[in-house]
Amino acid sequence: MSSVKEVIVIGAGIIGASIAWHLTGAGARVTVISGSGAGGVATPNSFAWINASWGNPETYFRLRRRAMAEWTRLAKDLPGLPLAWCGGLCWDMPADELEAYAAEHSSWGYGIERVGRDRVARIEPNLTELPELALYVAEEGVAEPVAATRALLADAERRGAKLATGTVTALARSNGKVTGVEMSGEQLTADEVVIAAGAGAPGIAETVGVKLPIETPPGLIVHSRPYKRLLNGLVLAERLHMRQTAEGRIIAGSDFGGADPGENAEDTARELF
Repeated sequence: MSSVKEVIVIGAGIIGASIAWHLTGAGARVTVISGSGAGGVATPNSFAWINASWGNPETYFRLRRRAMAEWTRLAKDLPGLPLAWCGGLCWDMPADELEAYAAEHSSWGYGIERVGRDRVARIEPNLTELPELALYVAEEGVAEPVAATRALLADAERRGAKLATGTVTALARSNGKVTGVEMSGEQLTADEVVIAAGAGAPGIAETVGVKLPIETPPGLIVHSRPYKRLLNGLVLAERLHMRQTAEGRIIAGSDFGGADPGENAEDTARELF
């Protein structure tokens, strides 16, 4: 940066923490504002799968490959970042769709292996139902999202960032430019304001007449109590996507993005688990 900028980051989830960390590294003076502490609301519930997997056009695949490389770079720049390249097993599609996915992504340079029952059993020995065919990508991984967020914020703070607790009620504006934020009856000024508040972002942006087209449909991801090690990596099976965290919790959903919780989320969760 040619001159030191004052930047306010609204939100202390993984996105806000990453933005704050990178900005402090670039020389900015950063204040992170959060009403719910490190991790925010969405980050603790993330499946946290790092991949460039199926279901998107090649341009988006390339973006996600870049993101995987950036995670590797970040882990080198911030030693101790809770990140594991544990590999992912997938057989949650019909065989013809699995083959089409494997062929397409292999042609794009993704390291997909076709594996049978015996290899699946070696990769994940605690599975009781083994597929005849699965796809395995050794380079896929996971982050521990809250721990990663805390690591980023702690290092940003070490480099001069300030962490503030409070609720941003509005963006402050002067002469057509955002000049800071209003919170808890006071106004904080800054050269730039970054909104990283997840589902709360539209309400904040709307205070200066900006409409963000963000939808927030409900989704269900189950987190178990800590348990002995059962899974080595990611498992995307026909009815269940799951992984095990560093502290032993099983994170599971009928879809990694969180499927419909139904009329009674507790009953759906118990049935799923």
